[in-house]
Amino acid sequence: MQFANGVVFRYIFEFMKTTLRYCILAGFLSAILFQIACKKTPTDKVQGGPKFSLDSFDAHLRSSMEPAGAIGWGYAISLNGLFVKGNAYGKSRNDADGNLAFTLNKKVNIASVTKFLTAIAVLQLLERRGLDETSKIGQWLPPSWNQGPGVNNLTFGHLLGHTSGLSSANAQFTKTLGYTGLRLCIDTGVINTQTYLYRNANFALFRILIPSLWRGLNDAPTISAALDSATTENNYILYMQQHVFEPIGLNNISCEPESRGTSTLYYATTDLQANNGAYYGSWTSTAGGGGFFMTVMELARVMAYYKHTEVLLSKESRKLMEDNRYGLDRLDPAREIHGNYYGKNGSISSSIGQGTLEQVVSFPNGIEIVVMFNTQGMVFAGGTTDPQNAIYDAYNKSWY
Repeated sequence: MQFANGVVFRYIFEFMKTTLRYCILAGFLSAILFQIACKKTPTDKVQGGPKFSLDSFDAHLRSSMEPAGAIGWGYAISLNGLFVKGNAYGKSRNDADGNLAFTLNKKVNIASVTKFLTAIAVLQLLERRGLDETSKIGQWLPPSWNQGPGVNNLTFGHLLGHTSGLSSANAQFTKTLGYTGLRLCIDTGVINTQTYLYRNANFALFRILIPSLWRGLNDAPTISAALDSATTENNYILYMQQHVFEPIGLNNISCEPESRGTSTLYYATTDLQANNGAYYGSWTSTAGGGGFFMTVMELARVMAYYKHTEVLLSKESRKLMEDNRYGLDRLDPAREIHGNYYGKNGSISSSIGQGTLEQVVSFPNGIEIVVMFNTQGMVFAGGTTDPQNAIYDAYNKSWY
């Protein structure tokens, strides 16, 4: 076992190796590794209780997903923050687009999994500001924006929990999630019942609010009080880089794709090898609820540090996030039968069925998983088209 980049402990990459850094934390690293080594493995028998098989989970997952029709896909399973199983299959670009393999280190647009990352940043800043989820957003909006009916009572929790009552559509992303679209959304105000209604605009608004919350803190750059489009776009990305990605050793994460000639393309299961895939360009101007380009292993690293350290969030903030499912999928009581499963899905699909699917999940026994597809239209074991259902089913079948 090789250890590197010891912010807290080594997350093993099958396809990546980094140099040893932060040696000053070596003593702390050893203590953490000792604690991890002393934890039960997922095949340990709890007295009088069921037993979980990691090998069975891996087998059930692959038997559900390999035959499902994806042009390319990959997955990584971790135990207590350490990579244990994973693989990649198929192509990130099919024969018609240059025949490029899908790998665990190939960047994909992670769609709404971005909300999980954005929620981490929001909770960081609320804690730093001495605010909480009940704090109101009004004073943090651009001063030039008109605040329509009910906006004065909107809280961060309303946006994080998709209970804002704001009017927006989960379509026409450039129009609805750009600066002008969000300004119109706030101008229109709270016109719907403040019950759960999943809307991308709730999290796109954090592209505006995160720079505003950061402004004036001791590590913040100079941020214009006007909070115009360019200011908010650039400083949202900068904050995410400096406070979510770089602290865990990820230095090349943005809402910009790889070059057009080599970037991952997106397909329908019916495309096979003859039809050209879709290309996703920059998401910088619409980011917040979606838009980061990341690899399977990069997301697995985020999951490890989120769940097993306090580098990204304090225990209190992580509990708040999970208790309220902020930036996470809603509770699935029919499938969450071995404790609480905390996941986030991502999905983009075009009018002709081309797109991407992602799912991240942390399970209560120290297992985390990341799955990415550059394809829409898969049918998994049991007939489900939802990768979350397929992952939960595979996990549940692995207890005996």
